[in-house]
Amino acid sequence: MRFHFWAPIILSAVGQAGVATAAPSGDYAVSFSEQLYGEARVEARFEGPVRSVSMAGWGASQFPRGWGQFVRNLRASNCAGTAVELAEVADKAEWTLARPVNRLCLSYRVDLSFTRSPWPFGAEQAGAFADNTLYLVSKALFIGPEDAEAIRVRFNAPGGYSAISPFPIDTRNPGRHLVPTTMVLRQSSLVVSARPPIRASSANFDFLLVLVGDKARDRAEVERVVHGVVPIYAGMFPSAVRRRYLMTIMSAASPDAEAFLDSAALTDPLPFSPAALPAWGNEIAHEIFHAWNAGFGGTDPETSQWFSEGVTEYFANRSLLRAGLVTPEQFWSKAASEIGFYRLFLYSPAFDGMSVHQAGTNKGKYRLGVYNGGWAVAFALDRLIHEHTNGASDLDDVMIALQARRGANPRPIGLPEIVAAVKCVTGDNVWDDFFNRHVIGVEPLPLDTIAARLGFELRVSAHDGRAWLLPGASGAEANRRAFEHPSSARARMRTNCAV
Repeated sequence: MRFHFWAPIILSAVGQAGVATAAPSGDYAVSFSEQLYGEARVEARFEGPVRSVSMAGWGASQFPRGWGQFVRNLRASNCAGTAVELAEVADKAEWTLARPVNRLCLSYRVDLSFTRSPWPFGAEQAGAFADNTLYLVSKALFIGPEDAEAIRVRFNAPGGYSAISPFPIDTRNPGRHLVPTTMVLRQSSLVVSARPPIRASSANFDFLLVLVGDKARDRAEVERVVHGVVPIYAGMFPSAVRRRYLMTIMSAASPDAEAFLDSAALTDPLPFSPAALPAWGNEIAHEIFHAWNAGFGGTDPETSQWFSEGVTEYFANRSLLRAGLVTPEQFWSKAASEIGFYRLFLYSPAFDGMSVHQAGTNKGKYRLGVYNGGWAVAFALDRLIHEHTNGASDLDDVMIALQARRGANPRPIGLPEIVAAVKCVTGDNVWDDFFNRHVIGVEPLPLDTIAARLGFELRVSAHDGRAWLLPGASGAEANRRAFEHPSSARARMRTNCAV
């Protein structure tokens, strides 16, 4: 899975030429043609100050002007009939104004014909049209000031179709979406379809999933996974603010995924059969968990890739088990595989003594450290926290504490915050040694001991990544069963540790 990290925009408090210094607000109306893959017509209005307008600067690097490659007939005015000249910035999808204005209206069209051709980096990163359904990344649609806030968006779809997006709906005007910033507006995806999405709502979380093309045939199986894991995740992360999350799944020649701030898209060439649910269901569960566990990293996001990806993979595996979607035998077989590749990462000369913490600096080369290493750290922490607190807490509580820190206005989260959350949850300061040895350092995790306490004997062939969890000492199976089917009555500490 890929995730684009971002830095907050800092607004100046100094005015220029009498132009107000507050961030501009925006209104968009996006209309799709009868042929969904034809074009989108966009009308936008901004209440100043506006000095320049642009599109997202990533995702279409094969073109000199990026997403501007698909913009047609761009016109600007002062919203009262007087034209405003826009000057193109070379090799960017950016336009500057001769002088700042307090009111700007834009009118343009976006050529969507690219959704009918293979995108070089994968359709999930741009758009696709199949079976009368349009999938599209939002950065292909929106031109506006980078610092705009309080943005309102209205989508107009042809008769019989609906535009499905993760943007929050205005409760006072259900036909309109409310988006807090330009960054959020551009970092998403949407779908225009005649089919209703799969929907799961729990507490203040709304999850929407759209199956495109022949994936629609597998709707019943996918619904089982969605309705199994979403309540588990939403129960972990109660929120005072209602959230929406959109996932789109399409067919493609090879599997891939792209995650945005409040949406994700997956491509998969194979059918979602019941027998293969441990594979494809895990992919879905993984991407859903990114609704909470994505974009971590503090000032150095690369060194938190193990947490964003490996910990997410662990929760995906565990949620399928606890929802009864995979058997304990399937889960522990997957666990053995994760442990085997983690030990291969530690012992193979090919990885140059790289640590789990540093693996994200070259995610492709050190993938085993990011995913399998992160998984192993999550598994070890989950069990050690459980033991340290006599069953009162586990890794769930650490995730709750970190999510409380992020809140409605996310603050950076890196290794210091993760360590602080573990210390707070356990009420003990002994965890620096664990992270120094096993995450920053390359000392193997005590997985043999942890496995034995769960009734297994762990055997690992580290030189080739093979591992087995074999029946071990009698009397420990009860610990394993408690892990597989935790008590729903356990009192959880919730947000007492908002680090």
